[in-house]
Amino acid sequence: MNLAAMKTVGVFALIGTIVGDLLATLTAPSFLTWYNTPGAGAIQTICDVREMSQTIFSQLIRAQLIGALSGAVLLTAVGVLVVRRRMARAALPATP
Repeated sequence: MNLAAMKTVGVFALIGTIVGDLLATLTAPSFLTWYNTPGAGAIQTICDVREMSQTIFSQLIRAQLIGALSGAVLLTAVGVLVVRRRMARAALPATP
């Protein structure tokens, strides 16, 4: 791969990271609220707020990292496909 191809793949990876992080930031809080809410039959108890907030924020950060990594991997693959398509088109001889 040449430098331009590496730049294209890098840009796709960066965009994927940002998009994945944004999607995780938008969707994770509602998911974590649902995940950390006891079921209908559960007994409500007083909990340690400090421990609960540490757990929830660590889960949020983990969700953002997962979103960023999955976006980076997905769009890196798309970037590689785009570069391969460009290289294949450039390699074809022009027919008059």
